[in-house]
Amino acid sequence: MKGKEVLHERDLKAAFQSLEEEVSSIKDPVLRKAAFEKLVDNLLATHKKDKVGFKKQSKHVTVVGKKGKPIARKGRPGPKEILTQLLTSGYFDKAKLLPDIRTYIKHSMGHTYSGDELSITLTRLLRDGLLSREKKEKGPYHWKKP
Repeated sequence: MKGKEVLHERDLKAAFQSLEEEVSSIKDPVLRKAAFEKLVDNLLATHKKDKVGFKKQSKHVTVVGKKGKPIARKGRPGPKEILTQLLTSGYFDKAKLLPDIRTYIKHSMGHTYSGDELSITLTRLLRDGLLSREKKEKGPYHWKKP
């Protein structure tokens, strides 16, 4: 698997259990989740193959089962992945409203996201300079490429 990071399932489980133990003393569930995610990011960025069974080579991660075969990805793609696909496909060449974006994703791509999920991601893409927004007098934001 050239150019991809390989994680062995048993090593991945052990690493996650260790991280869960580290954050278990945090009472606030939101803070505990944020701390756990930060630790996972750090783990993926800093550990080498000889320490935990995986090596950072790229942003692509392939989880490998007991027989060394890749395990299929489960679940839907995140809102950032979907919105980035739309951005690169030219969907945001013209200004779009959030409800229109949600409807397009639901009907054309088969994924359902809440307005909050998409709004947060659109704002992050705005901060990254990948999108811009305009607000007509009292109306909602119109999202488009800068």
